[in-house]
Amino acid sequence: MKKYFFLLVFSFYYLFGFTQTSDYKLNYGIYLGIFKPILISPIELTENASIENGYGFSTGILMEYPFSHLISVSPKTGISFGDSKVKFLEDNIDDYFLMQFTFDLSIDFNIELSNSKTAPYFFIGAKYVYPFQNNDLGLDELDDKSNYSLELGFGIEKLIVNKFIIAPELKYSNGLTNLNAHPKLTKLKYHSLSLLLNFKGMDKSILR
Repeated sequence: MKKYFFLLVFSFYYLFGFTQTSDYKLNYGIYLGIFKPILISPIELTENASIENGYGFSTGILMEYPFSHLISVSPKTGISFGDSKVKFLEDNIDDYFLMQFTFDLSIDFNIELSNSKTAPYFFIGAKYVYPFQNNDLGLDELDDKSNYSLELGFGIEKLIVNKFIIAPELKYSNGLTNLNAHPKLTKLKYHSLSLLLNFKGMDKSILR
């Protein structure tokens, strides 16, 4: 999975160079939103452990390059603050937190379903998440693992003025990595459901 993800990242850098000579513009923007982390254990936990998922917030910058009127690619990078942990009933075992503060890098391929000022679209892509913090459990420090995910979702682009677009979207990320590093656990997967708001400054007059 890693080599395919990095292939997507390298493809983006190639795309960036290609846009310098293309008729289409590389557009920029920001995003922000909330998400519901979904930490799960595919293998049943012990009786003394349970998983708790709260809510999170994410924000960052985005770029978008349109290949045509309806197809575009959109890399994003940002940070997220989540709230997921494995809670142990024993007093001598600290809670195990995962993905509390992360660096996010993703690339999505968008397909718009109409060529109008209000255009629904869907997308698929890949995401890499790097955790900044480690768990300090007594005398042992556990290195948190990076997460690789596949993403899919849908949204609606609304052209407000000639150079400004707002695009709410709903996105599901399916984590592929076993994030567990705790000796009392076996396997943990991290998914999420996000509601994001994208703000893009662009000239889409050539596309509408």
